[in-house]
Amino acid sequence: MNWSEIYDKELFLAPNCYLTCNGYCCNNFFGKYYSILDKESVILPMVDDEYQEYKKRGGIKNVNAKRYSIKIEDKEFVFYLLSCKEKGLCNPHQNRPLICKIYPYIPKVDTNGKIIDFNFASLMDIFYSFDEVHSCTLVKKEADRIKSDITRNLPKLDGKITFALILIDEAIKNIKKYLPQKIDTLSQNEQKKFIKKFEMLMLSGKAFKEIDIQKLYEKVKNHYGEFL
Repeated sequence: MNWSEIYDKELFLAPNCYLTCNGYCCNNFFGKYYSILDKESVILPMVDDEYQEYKKRGGIKNVNAKRYSIKIEDKEFVFYLLSCKEKGLCNPHQNRPLICKIYPYIPKVDTNGKIIDFNFASLMDIFYSFDEVHSCTLVKKEADRIKSDITRNLPKLDGKITFALILIDEAIKNIKKYLPQKIDTLSQNEQKKFIKKFEMLMLSGKAFKEIDIQKLYEKVKNHYGEFL
């Protein structure tokens, strides 16, 4: 995966879109209902290869990263979660991670790394009932154009990022299974209860523990060869 190329260019253009949505993408709007998770932070995932490029460029000021790993056979799948409270004022802006560059979407891929669809890039965004009520203006007005630009401009995916994207997709499926409600249809009190359930699901790791990681790893390895 050519991370240097990704960090050197924009994957789509949407200048000043934050002015139309009160900076929705860089704010944890539902965090006000959190009782355990950080109310302010936006969590930004990246695989270790991206993290090395991000660090080489100096990263973003005031953004902390925590390392995690998943053991697969005698290997480790290493990834990082960045905790960002900069609310869109990231410095320097050009060092923002891939997840920020492609928001509001994240590719859904097959085991060959081919983009077959898109998920929402933020977990909270998966609970909207339909695009027209989403808080992001790009979702409501420019979804097709954004998806097309990402598909065209994203460099060829390697095994590691393909594996990561499939894991995210499987986790999203499980989260929806346990939390089928649509947040825009709920009252304020119902939203608070919903967020509490969401927190418990995230902290328990249940949506991730149910994934057959070994099976997914083998499928991706069959195409790419060993990638860890």
